[in-house]
Amino acid sequence: MTARGCYIARRINLGKLVEGAYPDRTVNHRGNNVIVRFKDRKTPPTGHKQGARLFAPRWMIVFDYGALVFFNFDQSELAAELQVVSQFCETALEERMTDDYGVFVRHSLEKYSVGGPDYVLIRDLNENAIRVIGSILGQSVALDHYTVEVDRMIARFGQLNKDMMELGSFTITRKDLFKLIGVVNTTITDVIIKLELLNRSDTAWKFADYGKIWEYMRGDFDIADRFDSLNYKLSVIQANVKFFLGVLQNRKSDTLEWIIIALISAEIILGIYDILRTAAG
Repeated sequence: MTARGCYIARRINLGKLVEGAYPDRTVNHRGNNVIVRFKDRKTPPTGHKQGARLFAPRWMIVFDYGALVFFNFDQSELAAELQVVSQFCETALEERMTDDYGVFVRHSLEKYSVGGPDYVLIRDLNENAIRVIGSILGQSVALDHYTVEVDRMIARFGQLNKDMMELGSFTITRKDLFKLIGVVNTTITDVIIKLELLNRSDTAWKFADYGKIWEYMRGDFDIADRFDSLNYKLSVIQANVKFFLGVLQNRKSDTLEWIIIALISAEIILGIYDILRTAAG
């Protein structure tokens, strides 16, 4: 079957999602995620031939940081559930990231799991396996989003630096700079804290079989290397933020100096006027 990860929002309200959309479904809410089991299909999806896989259980795991992973959903089923979950999103994204991963079940497997390129073979698909596989795939599609966002910020700062080099002037307003800083700070918080990229899955900690899946998939998706690359880019952005804030502060100081000079000049002019008026009288 195919596991498809989607990143659709900066936050999904899991409590409201469960109460509002899936009160009658089998739901397991743990920490930052919710697993929902869907009823088995009575007929194969449109365009599919009869087969045991098509009647296998369907699962969805939703993470509060905005990612979803679907197991054994066809395109129309997936689109329908995305529409449902979207009602409980906060700061929904216009540009959604998706990725697919193969998950194959073989009950006769001696080891619990065997990894391959872009797939994992497991003995059975249960909630622990879904939580581990879903956590890596969810983090991966979220990383795709933040990589694009950070690259855009680097391009923005690159243009500002180019303008300063060519024009010798500051081409961004104070308001726009503060907006850009807000995006930078939010991105850093989301990547480091919400995605929990530096934390091992609780299930992977407790059970060796699932720990092996977690380690294999984390390597297959290059999570550590992608995070390091993103972290480096964020450090470059932070250095740019400090520089432009310094320029803004110096500009503010220059403005204050000119105001003080103008006030002193006005005082001198008034003093001279008083002296001349007294002399004339």
